[in-house]
Amino acid sequence: MTRLAFSTLGCPDWDFETIVKQAKEMGYSAIELRGIKDELRIEALPIFINGQYKETNKVLEENNLFISNAGTSVMFHNADGYDAALTEGRTAIDMCYLTGIPAIRVFGDSIPPGETVEAVNKRIIEGVRELCKYSDEKTEGKIQIWLEVHGDYNTPQMLSPVVDKLTDCPGFGMLWDIQHSYKAGTPPAEFYNEYKSIIRHVHFKDCIFEDGKPIEKLPGDGVIPIKEHYEILESGGYKGIYSLEWEKRWHPNLPEPEIAFKRYADLMKEITA
Repeated sequence: MTRLAFSTLGCPDWDFETIVKQAKEMGYSAIELRGIKDELRIEALPIFINGQYKETNKVLEENNLFISNAGTSVMFHNADGYDAALTEGRTAIDMCYLTGIPAIRVFGDSIPPGETVEAVNKRIIEGVRELCKYSDEKTEGKIQIWLEVHGDYNTPQMLSPVVDKLTDCPGFGMLWDIQHSYKAGTPPAEFYNEYKSIIRHVHFKDCIFEDGKPIEKLPGDGVIPIKEHYEILESGGYKGIYSLEWEKRWHPNLPEPEIAFKRYADLMKEITA
């Protein structure tokens, strides 16, 4: 099965060599970069700084792997953190351009207490538009900006007022996290048909829900219809990566990555057989 990735969010204790070794052995095509060991910021990762990115890219190429995107912590919902988010986003774009990573992930995320939806939407639109403009000017648009379906921004009702103002931005796209839209109750086909033209990347995961709260489970052990999502995407012409986001960095008690990543690879082979 090609076009599989896992996010390094799921293996916070692995070094780069282990990440590459495991990805190759399990049949993955790509790695979604969300930190390595104790470092989350892309510009501070030892595999890139001081010219090390050349050797890193060589290792990836030798193992028939590539980095699909960089998952940043950029969130534009909070007014106090807006300038810092822009700085992080621009820095990540610069590093991705240097290292050949094609995209960064950003968030709208949530509605802070005391703020209106309209005010937060305006800030998200301005922030994402500014990063798209920066990428266009500094990288000739080679680095895409992907807004993740996440937090309060997980339904067409919440997403469309933002997305509709960004579709003219060079390099803008959506990262569809299927757990967030499924939790919100939007049927997968309805969600896909609404945004198929801008979906660039997909997070697959599985969970059960207890009192409306997702409890992460190994792929195939939860209630999210992964096969249905896959078939909808494939029939619609999706050409991107199917990336497992296993949130072990945030939930250390989850099963180890070698278990979760192998389970996902096996499940996807079964689904696509």
